[in-house]
Amino acid sequence: MNQFEGPMNALIRNVEQAHEGSDIAILEGQLRTFCAHLRNGDDFFEMEFASEQENKGIWRVKGSRIPKKRDMVAGIITPDRNREQEAYYLTPAARDAGTGLLNKRAWTEYTIEQLNRKDGQVRWLVIIDIDDFKHINDTYGHIFGDQVIRRVAEIMQELVGQRGVIGRFGGDEYVILLEKVETREQLKTLLKTIAKEFALAFDPKTHATASIGVSEYPVDGSEYEELMRKADKALYLAKEKGKNRHIIYEERLHGKLESDDMQNMAMAYAVSKEKKREVITKMITELCVSDVNSIVKKEERLQQIRSLFDLDGITIYSESGAQLVCRNGNYMVEVPDGRGLFEDEKYLALFGDDDNFIESNTLKLRSQDPAAFAVMQKQEIGAFLQCLCRKEGVPNVIVNYDVFNRNRKWSDEDITLLTILGHCIGNLLNYSE
Repeated sequence: MNQFEGPMNALIRNVEQAHEGSDIAILEGQLRTFCAHLRNGDDFFEMEFASEQENKGIWRVKGSRIPKKRDMVAGIITPDRNREQEAYYLTPAARDAGTGLLNKRAWTEYTIEQLNRKDGQVRWLVIIDIDDFKHINDTYGHIFGDQVIRRVAEIMQELVGQRGVIGRFGGDEYVILLEKVETREQLKTLLKTIAKEFALAFDPKTHATASIGVSEYPVDGSEYEELMRKADKALYLAKEKGKNRHIIYEERLHGKLESDDMQNMAMAYAVSKEKKREVITKMITELCVSDVNSIVKKEERLQQIRSLFDLDGITIYSESGAQLVCRNGNYMVEVPDGRGLFEDEKYLALFGDDDNFIESNTLKLRSQDPAAFAVMQKQEIGAFLQCLCRKEGVPNVIVNYDVFNRNRKWSDEDITLLTILGHCIGNLLNYSE
């Protein structure tokens, strides 16, 4: 098989010249499905290239990502001239084991196929994320969390019905391609009904809600990736505005994706989960292969974390506050004595059983711990996420992720990734002392 480097259109032209007389529109759609598998980072995928011309047969493609070289894919292409073409999303393997919905690969393949019809029919790409799902899991246990996942899927199936196709992208994230909802008013009614049913389905103490982001075909674009990015941006804006709401992307209100600065909060929230996971995974691998200084002593790595997660500052203390490991960001005052935090029993009691302290508004500290609030206020910290790491049971390292002069609604995904990285750094610092 030949290698190729270049833009998609150039690849399509090359294939067109090599397959003169074939149905190029169909071939283009199959190529875009193939590229979507590569962009999604699927560990394994299987698809087919087929021609509508008689006796041209089917080419089956199997690809697998190389474990120790994640940016490379090995694959096999074999001809199958005798079998009828069968879409993956129609096979039993296309179903998510936990919910019965289409899995990520199947939903992606189906959606790209529908978008490639280029028929101008209104379609809505909807991304739904359960709010604070990590808290539900931590509070009520993973068995109950799995029940929530299944019940949410059932509610959407009941309400969406034949109007669209639902998928699960893993964890607490769902996607819907709505194909028979023609107007924005109909869409809003459906989304409000979904939110209402979520609230009624669980005990009020559980407080199970969802944030929703939506993009519209063909108004917001005609390609899968662009529409998903805009729906993803709308989702994270919904999270930022307080969760438990939907936002339908509008360029007039939310701006062009290409023109947004990565330092801008909206664009930072629009960075895909996959990108964040990829970066944090690479950093943790780097920490394990080399040492903790490969992150904490490299300004460009700390800046990368801040840009990716829309943070204004990162400060790390070790040796129970006696040692300042790093301080990255435009802090307005001199670094405070870290020992005060470790000696403040009232403050340490605010950390959860997982040794994390997450606050979206530091004003809440005023009544909980006035001394700690005074320190935060002097540094102009409006929100923070802190990871506490113990050495032989004694608090020894604190990793601080700070936001200046504003509140911050921390998404479940950001909490998970930042706390994993924070505890990894903290534990390595404990062992290195």
